[in-house]
Amino acid sequence: MKYTVIKLANYLLLAPVLLLLAFACKSDNALQSSLTDYDPILDLSRYISYNRSSANQVKGVYTLSMSGTQSFAPYYWGWEQGTPESVLNKSNTVTDTSQVPEYFLSNHNKTINTVRTFNDNYPSGPQYFQTHTGYPPFADESFPNTRASSGVIRPLSFASIERTLFNSSNELAYDAALRTYSLSYNSSTGQIQSYAILTQNNTDNSVALVTFGFSSDPRSTSSYYTSSYIEKSGTNNTLVGSVTTAIEVDSTVTNSTETYTYKRFDENGALGSFTASSDLDYLGDGFFNSANGQTIVKIVTTITTYRTASGSISANSIGTVTEKFSSNTNVVFKEVTIKHYEDSNLLQLADYQYMTYNVSGSTETRISQDKKWYSDGFLVLDQDYTSGVGWTSPSSYIVYTRDAQGRITSKKHYNTAGELDIKQNYTFYSDGRTETIRSYQVDSSSVETCYNTTVYKNSDYTYSTSAGSKLISETRFLCDGDTVSTSPSTRHIWTYNSTGKLTEYQKYDYLTSSFVLDEQTRYEYGSSGERLVEQRYTVSGGSATAGIRYEYIYDSNLFQTSEIIKDSSGQIATGYYVYSYSYR
Repeated sequence: MKYTVIKLANYLLLAPVLLLLAFACKSDNALQSSLTDYDPILDLSRYISYNRSSANQVKGVYTLSMSGTQSFAPYYWGWEQGTPESVLNKSNTVTDTSQVPEYFLSNHNKTINTVRTFNDNYPSGPQYFQTHTGYPPFADESFPNTRASSGVIRPLSFASIERTLFNSSNELAYDAALRTYSLSYNSSTGQIQSYAILTQNNTDNSVALVTFGFSSDPRSTSSYYTSSYIEKSGTNNTLVGSVTTAIEVDSTVTNSTETYTYKRFDENGALGSFTASSDLDYLGDGFFNSANGQTIVKIVTTITTYRTASGSISANSIGTVTEKFSSNTNVVFKEVTIKHYEDSNLLQLADYQYMTYNVSGSTETRISQDKKWYSDGFLVLDQDYTSGVGWTSPSSYIVYTRDAQGRITSKKHYNTAGELDIKQNYTFYSDGRTETIRSYQVDSSSVETCYNTTVYKNSDYTYSTSAGSKLISETRFLCDGDTVSTSPSTRHIWTYNSTGKLTEYQKYDYLTSSFVLDEQTRYEYGSSGERLVEQRYTVSGGSATAGIRYEYIYDSNLFQTSEIIKDSSGQIATGYYVYSYSYR
């Protein structure tokens, strides 16, 4: 529950801004000249001073290049303590949660190249910008920043989109759910006004029309944003429900404020529940989740950039307050996030606070609290609180010890009594790459015994190169009583090409006295870094046989036009859609 709430709070902070920046270019995606901050990869910015570049014309696939100046040992290229890059199946379910590098330092000059892709199984309309990648390439302008900076981009503008259905024989097929896409633009400004999707289901004779509206953005950094969603059904276009977004900016004060107001309306056009499965496409699933046991119909998020101190809030802070309403005026829930930066130019956090409250009239009852402390931008203390101790003493906390370059050398978890109960240690090779991870459970007498869970594991890492590829091998060990087993349990190998793209994942089980292949997936890419093939294998007795194969087709602008699934014999396994885009 806590994770969900925190995730929503972060989303409320980032999503409106991402939407704003997503539509930043007035005409045809010229790269915005202003520099903006990129919060999601700030962990890396502690190590690498970025000099970013990207094509000024943004297509479906593009390369983001960064070069670093921090002092690494020569040929350091692994990154094992970054965000886990999980191996996903087609439904985005994590099948392996090992920590593997999200990026590589591809040479001793610390150059990073990564390819971003905009693709999905439906046309990538402008309202979906923030969903095209798990790591949005650019983000908010909270502070001017010289260390991690970039331009603002959005996908190419569509003039029209068509969808055609093909069967497994690769023949044009009857589409029982005929879909028509239409876009309109302001003839004088070139700004988008609406994006509509009309679906005619010939199986049950139903008709659905959804329309996304766009409005002028009061901020100077972008041109427009998604301001409304309207759903209608039937041949008479009967209203099902709608959602609106409004943005206000106060630029007259030192501590500037931006306010985002979201409302949802029922089939009568009045504030109320709108529960259609697709009602909140552009805001994200669960955006209007109930709170404090009540249905939420309005959400107001206020983001204040404190350049000078104000009350208990320090200078160089960003404060976010989100209030959820059960009616136009009745607040029932509140979230408060305060990020205080030690160095706003480098976006180095000094401390962080997050609190949630149930609200009844003028009474606010705190229901959760988290605090974090940082040193040189690195997290060193993470505390959870419970109401049982009046929100003054942590219920549990984690202490991180780091080396001079910020890598975690130990992670210690303390329970409610303040006693150390779990510990994890890291060791490194001389070039800085992770060598081992060991986890321990600690009793009240400070006796350490082997500990193994999905979060706390025992692993050895090795690194190698082969035919221009880079390989990371992680060997995992279970516990044998109180100690780490001398025999491994599994081995995971990730192979990357020269641009850092994952080309193969293999998992081996250790049986009797040797490793036997258990899983295998391979990937192929085009010259621009677009993923062309995901080949899965059926493994039996250690031998891999090609199984299901996913092939991806793109147009000349590198937007995905189709996904074709083939069986082990190479035959198309199911019908598929082909999308055709024309651009302004």
